[in-house]
Amino acid sequence: MKAKHYISAISLFFGASFLQAQNTFQNAEVSQDHDLQGTARYVSMGGAFTALGADISAMGDNPAATALMRKSEVAITAGAIWGADETMTHMYDRTHATFDQGGLVGSFRIDGRYVKNFNIGFNYHKKINYNNLNGGETYCAGSQLNQLAGLLNNFGADISTESLYGAYYDCGLIDMQGTRDNPTWRRSAQLSPTWGQSMYRMTSGGLHAYDINFSVNVKDRYYVGLNIGVEHMNYNNESSYAERIGTDANPLDYYIEDRHTIRGTGVNFKLGAIIRPIEDNPLRLGVAIETPTWFLLTSRYDYTLYSKFIANEQDARRYDQPINTFVAKPGVYPTYCSGYYDTDYSLRTPWRFRLGIGSTVKNWFAWGADFEYAIFKYEGQGYPANDARRSIFNTTEDAEMNAVTRSSLSGQYRVKFGLEAKPIRQLALRLGYNYISSIYKNEEWDPGRADESTVNSIGTSWVTTSPTHLITMGLGTRIKWFGIDLAYKCRLQHGYYFGTLDAYPAHVEMNQRRHTVVCTLSARF
Repeated sequence: MKAKHYISAISLFFGASFLQAQNTFQNAEVSQDHDLQGTARYVSMGGAFTALGADISAMGDNPAATALMRKSEVAITAGAIWGADETMTHMYDRTHATFDQGGLVGSFRIDGRYVKNFNIGFNYHKKINYNNLNGGETYCAGSQLNQLAGLLNNFGADISTESLYGAYYDCGLIDMQGTRDNPTWRRSAQLSPTWGQSMYRMTSGGLHAYDINFSVNVKDRYYVGLNIGVEHMNYNNESSYAERIGTDANPLDYYIEDRHTIRGTGVNFKLGAIIRPIEDNPLRLGVAIETPTWFLLTSRYDYTLYSKFIANEQDARRYDQPINTFVAKPGVYPTYCSGYYDTDYSLRTPWRFRLGIGSTVKNWFAWGADFEYAIFKYEGQGYPANDARRSIFNTTEDAEMNAVTRSSLSGQYRVKFGLEAKPIRQLALRLGYNYISSIYKNEEWDPGRADESTVNSIGTSWVTTSPTHLITMGLGTRIKWFGIDLAYKCRLQHGYYFGTLDAYPAHVEMNQRRHTVVCTLSARF
């Protein structure tokens, strides 16, 4: 196995610092907020509170929102979410309980000449729910092995993951030709053409956000606020990729299973204001800016590669077959390789800007409309210093991958609308709608511009998503100090799961439709 030792030498020479695992599309998946989480009132009105304010969850969009609250309040929100790819329900419980929000605001009345009240708040909400399952078959001649061989040929010694490329060689799936000093890699000549691929992936976990809020009411016309935010990422991905090689009756195939986790914490800041431009008019204008979240994350990959290739004499005797041949029996994989690696990296999410307008009609009607813009093309990745100065603000940028991000992703805009009507004093009826644009201006990553992060990742798959529609409705009531609110949310979205660049644009379509019901219990005092 001279090729294996050759790859080993590359690894030792270039060191473990090259063992990166992330890519543009992975970063976009874990940071793209295409849902709506919070109190039932917030959800049922589509989250259109940048100008309306006066809701605990609204502090996550505009920190000034809590300045309109004249009483202290505590609220908790829980519910259930259901929906999955209908073709995969035998592998997946479609319904999950969810705890979406818990927070409180303390309102301190001052009644000064300028400052009327000063509020302090804390709120937790599940910013992104990663739970998802998709899988399916594609039928085309593209092969992952051609992509892997091409990466080896294009990047040569810059590729340092013996665990991945050495495993594919040991399993008889890629060959090396030429000399050690000038190798050429190719898909194994012993393999018949590929005629189809099978892909499966399940993600779970969530992005959990914690906001500490400070807000001030000035003259009952000007409201300003500041948030200090902490976010914790808990992302899990289990996936597999298989190729059908040869004929349907006599397949010579392989498959790889990998498990990927991302853990870490980040910080961000939000600054916002709400203004009533006309003193005797309830019309409100809102504006807010959210800095990137600066994450310090640890990514871990575990994988196992299974092949029908008989790679050693022990397997040859066990299966009564010559060495360096393939076993054609269905379900029999005499050769497998496994491994894992960890890497630390930093992730800088996009800047976000929000504008809102809203108003009320006495105590029986309210409306709000918001616009949000996130600059995803400036999302960035880097690597922390490996010394005592290690922090989220002391990192080295991955210039090549960030260039790929700028060429693949665009800005994302989001519009929100919300209505609330009270036909009777104790009953509020609510409606909401969100449209969230897609962030992808190029769904196919370019291996000619790939960086070490992309070419060293375990898998060759990536995921993109379509624009999202959120339709919400709900109702609520309040009896003295106690309130109860209910909300229903339907998310309409599709995703596209690509298994290998060599088979592009063949993909598995992902049904991202989800239904959610939540209930909020609140108390004012």
